[in-house]
Amino acid sequence: MYPYLTYGITLWGANYGTHLTKLVMMQKKIIRVIAGATYYAHTEPIFKHLRVLKLTDIYKMQVSKYVLNFLHNVLPSPLSKLFTLSRTVHEHSTLHCTTLKLQTLPSQTVITSQCIANMGPRTWNLLSSELYTNSAHQTLIHISGFSSRF
Repeated sequence: MYPYLTYGITLWGANYGTHLTKLVMMQKKIIRVIAGATYYAHTEPIFKHLRVLKLTDIYKMQVSKYVLNFLHNVLPSPLSKLFTLSRTVHEHSTLHCTTLKLQTLPSQTVITSQCIANMGPRTWNLLSSELYTNSAHQTLIHISGFSSRF
């Protein structure tokens, strides 16, 4: 089921919760079947025991990987201007202006607030820097190392 959940999730994953409910319920049913749990069993401990990401966590990971690809300059050229680093916006030191934080854009509609250009910076800025930096050298980690830390 994982490939079906991840396909295009950066586009549809920030949708209204009511639209995602069927997928979340299906994922919970499948995880219960895999674990051999009863129909009414709580799924939180099962997800943790099997080390499986929930749909919302899959979305956060995929969006964060997209931003990490941006920071590594490996996105196609039309997408290379999708995000802006906070340090390129402000010359003066601010609380929000750290090395790898992205500038969030104001959105006028719900649709624009759910697009990757808005959700990318919001999701990325909430991550702990320990997830995407090499602690010894304070450099960005490779994308494969990021997936295993998430």
